[in-house]
Amino acid sequence: MTFKPGVYRFIATADDGLRFFLDADLLLDEWHESSGEKSYKVERSLSGPHRLVMEYYDRAGPALVKRIWTRVGDIPTQTPTATSTARPAPTSRKTPSPTATLPPTETTEPTPTETATPEPTETETSAR
Repeated sequence: MTFKPGVYRFIATADDGLRFFLDADLLLDEWHESSGEKSYKVERSLSGPHRLVMEYYDRAGPALVKRIWTRVGDIPTQTPTATSTARPAPTSRKTPSPTATLPPTETTEPTPTETATPEPTETETSAR
């Protein structure tokens, strides 16, 4: 059977013995004589495909066996309790990396350069 996610209640009744398995887990083991007036139940959270197997025996007289299941709620989710404290996520710590140092450079004083001064030029003038 394929189950939608949820909590399921399984109820079984038998006139004499029964065993109920969910996948390979034995959930009900009532392998004894009984009148069939008593029902046995178990609840499980399920989702997806599961294998259901019921074994039954009848000693004598009328035979009776019933198995039903019903979805009774959502799968419970865990909620934090008041006593739990949240821990902050670890933060990365930056370690300073060495800074590269440049070798000292020689400083020299600037050498003065001569500035050229313009020499006067002669211009032709004409007399009138």
